[in-house]
Amino acid sequence: LLAATLFFAQPTGVLGQFLLGRGRPRQLSLVQISFGIANLILTSALLAGAGVVWVAAFSTLVLETVVGVFAVPRLVVREGVAYGALARAWVRPVGAGIPAAAVTLAPAAILWHGSASLPGILLLGAVWSAVYAVCAWRVALGPAERALVRRLTASVKLRPDAALGDPLD
Repeated sequence: LLAATLFFAQPTGVLGQFLLGRGRPRQLSLVQISFGIANLILTSALLAGAGVVWVAAFSTLVLETVVGVFAVPRLVVREGVAYGALARAWVRPVGAGIPAAAVTLAPAAILWHGSASLPGILLLGAVWSAVYAVCAWRVALGPAERALVRRLTASVKLRPDAALGDPLD
């Protein structure tokens, strides 16, 4: 559940940087503080009522969804960015993340249910990252973006700078 919050927390962070750059820290702070307090209250109430820890992650997921889909985008729309453009920009990376999660995170949840192995979690994160990179290359990046990445990586060469001379001299 907490991993799913990243689908909403990451775009919220990017949009938050946009708002800060536009000189709107007050509005962003009010949204973040309000939802932070709401998360504490909802988590406490759910933990007291249900008595199981996963409800804390569920509470965070619900509130991150509200912040990421409605609250922060509403502030960005006020700055002249169309909501449809925000939604389209969000859908492409999420579209790449869903198949990556389906082939890595879902089976891992079934196979490692109840495990708290930190090396196992780190390995799973590395595998998911590799699978996501492949999916993102095919789904989230357009042809122009893939061409840009190819150009940038092809132009990087590891060589000493001739103007500085040999660093071993």
